[in-house]
Formats: sequence, C-alpha cells, structure tokens
Amino acid sequence: MNVADAVRAVVRDYPGGAEALAVRLGMPGAVLRSKINTRCTTHHLRLDEAVAISELTGDPRILRAFAAETGRIVLDAPCEADGEPSDMAVLELVAAVWAGHGELGGVIHRALADGVLTAAEYELIKEATANTQTRLASLLRRLAGMVEPVQPGGVEA
Repeated sequence: MNVADAVRAVVRDYPGGAEALAVRLGMPGAVLRSKINTRCTTHHLRLDEAVAISELTGDPRILRAFAAETGRIVLDAPCEADGEPSDMAVLELVAAVWAGHGELGGVIHRALADGVLTAAEYELIKEATANTQTRLASLLRRLAGMVEPVQPGGVEA
C-alpha cells in the first residue's frame, strides 16, 4: 500500500470518517476530504498533518507505508519496563527472544516446506520477524536501564 492509499484508508476507517477526524484536526471535513483526494490539485496533506492523523487514530499504516516506500521497516517501540530492572526480568526477556527465534524459524520452515513461498506465507514471516525484533528491542531497553552511571573521574559506580 502506498502512502496516499494508506492516508485515505486511515481517514476512511476512522469512526465517523473524514468528518469526525477533521474536527479533531481543527479543519473542515471538506478540506480533509480534499487533502486525501489524489485528484485534487489545490489541497495537499502536510507531513505534520499526516503525523497528527497517525497520532489521533493510533493507526500505523501511514508510517508503515512511508517506510515501505523508502525501503525501511517500522517496529513497535517496546513498552517501558515496570519496576526496577532485575536479573529475573532480563532472563525472562532472553527467554522471550529465544522463543521468538524459534517461532520465526518455524514459520520459515513451514513456508518453505513445499518449495513455494506464497504472499501470505511471506507476510507471516515478516510478522514473526517483527515480533522477534521487538523482543530484542525490549531486551536492549531493559539492559539499558541496568547500566551503571560513570562517576566523576571516570570510575563506574
């Protein structure tokens, strides 16, 4: 899906459609409809408006379409870990990463078992890969919370 299609889909799928979303954006519904209409040459959606739409709707399709068009990927940011970093929490995250690798390997194995990779199988592989990458990012975030600050004079605490 390209960015223009993603914007139209996000606006269309918002409860109440363009009219309801336009109110939250502080613009008339007709203006928003014009901005997402690719045949309209007088109104254009600005980048800050696309960001606002993404934030208001909580829908990542615009961002993902933009990333796909530029050869990038988007991962959900890992949630802040609750409580103090601990050895057990890190161990749990390591186990989740290992489980994710197993899940990813299983998905790839099943997809390639018949010698044909379908579009649906590829989408499952992409999803399993993103899940594994998110688990790795969570592990890094947890470990970052455990890093001891360096004291004056270069001595670690």
